[in-house]
Amino acid sequence: MDLVAAFTHDVEAALALGKQVTMITMDVQGAFDALLPRRLLARMARQGWPPTLLQLVRSFLTNRKVRVRLEKSTTPYYGVECGTPQGSPLSPALYMLYLAELLAQDPLLRFGYADDVSLYRATDSLDTNVDLLANDVRGILDWGAANKVSFAPEKLEMIHITKKPGSYAPACVVNGDLTIHPTMAAQRAGEQPALRWLGVWFNRKLSFKRHVSERAAIARKVSYHIRGLARTKDGPPASSLRKAVITCVLPSVLYGTEAWYAGRTKPPRQYRTDRDHEVSARNGWHVEVVDRTLALAARGVLPVWRTTPTATLFRDVGLPSDETALEEAKLRFVIQLCTIDE
Repeated sequence: MDLVAAFTHDVEAALALGKQVTMITMDVQGAFDALLPRRLLARMARQGWPPTLLQLVRSFLTNRKVRVRLEKSTTPYYGVECGTPQGSPLSPALYMLYLAELLAQDPLLRFGYADDVSLYRATDSLDTNVDLLANDVRGILDWGAANKVSFAPEKLEMIHITKKPGSYAPACVVNGDLTIHPTMAAQRAGEQPALRWLGVWFNRKLSFKRHVSERAAIARKVSYHIRGLARTKDGPPASSLRKAVITCVLPSVLYGTEAWYAGRTKPPRQYRTDRDHEVSARNGWHVEVVDRTLALAARGVLPVWRTTPTATLFRDVGLPSDETALEEAKLRFVIQLCTIDE
């Protein structure tokens, strides 16, 4: 979420200046399986990590064995010469160090977490953006070929983010064999065309409506399941249902709020110098969706009337309201930003 919030800040600053932004996401093919331990250790040594940590990483990545189990049959153990185990909390951190050399080439225009890489350009013209990004993608592919890192061509995605009217969206021609077409069509009727990166959906207007809809849909599925478990006579106690809502529903619906929620008001755009007060952030629709989702989850905790006021429901259940939950998430992110290294 730190990367998503940083990218969103850069895009909003560019849009406030009247610029247009083009974003391309890339995914490493077989990332964790294709990591070369010796090359990783050499890069970590150049990065200045202490020898004791290098010894730990070397021990972690050597003498690894795997076997395959299918139903009741299990194969013998086989040695693994490369890669890092998927599912280990250390693997994403090691792969970020593995790609640090690539991301450090242009840290202002590239973001990466594990094997997900995002690069963008912000100029006055979308055609200029795609020309610059074509050079960037060619450089990344050349770097990958020299360092045994393959990028999946089917996972190359691009979207244009602009406040200007119209639907003009040029493609990015990397070479004669590779052309990246922008995301323009929705997969289902009524959906906004959007690009998904690190679990957050970015659409052309950077309104995050698609993202809020997707997260609310996931949270509503869990809420209906909790309501199905609740029974007046033989169901679980309300305290257990409340704990399930706090554990499962709240994190689902609030995921990604660091990108789109910074309060109900915001400072005016930089070119509007005639205003000295804050203006609406235009996120009332987003807050309303979160409110309906949390209210649905709360009604699965206690057997209340359909006409019970929402404020009374949240008070009796002991759950935060929509604005309280969003403000808490915002302040938690602010505290994090104030405590990390400069």
